[in-house]
Amino acid sequence: MNLCNDSGSSNPIWEEYTLQRVDFNSIWGGDLVNIATCISPLGNEAETQNYVKSIIREIASWLIDHRNQFSPQDRFQIIVGWDLNVRSGSRDIVKEGGTWDELTDIAKGSEVTFRRGWNNRIF
Repeated sequence: MNLCNDSGSSNPIWEEYTLQRVDFNSIWGGDLVNIATCISPLGNEAETQNYVKSIIREIASWLIDHRNQFSPQDRFQIIVGWDLNVRSGSRDIVKEGGTWDELTDIAKGSEVTFRRGWNNRIF
């Protein structure tokens, strides 16, 4: 995984990603940390779904491995979307995350929920 130099990039291609923090200390005492990356479709829908799940789980595992760089109260949103060359609107494929406990579940293989319409006009 490689952090993009430009944290404002709207189209980092896996294995690049963006990481942005939003201050939610007044609400839950920590930050909302967004980690996002983009992909192109693989050969078919099933291959692409498995690929997206592996990315989500790898990012969750990476966050857990680097837990000391975050607050115990931080919450996370892991986003995998389509490359701009694939789709220019409605690009989200998956948004997963939450608390540290939820990240642990994701890393261990809990079910990943795909966004409605993620595969429209792709395969």
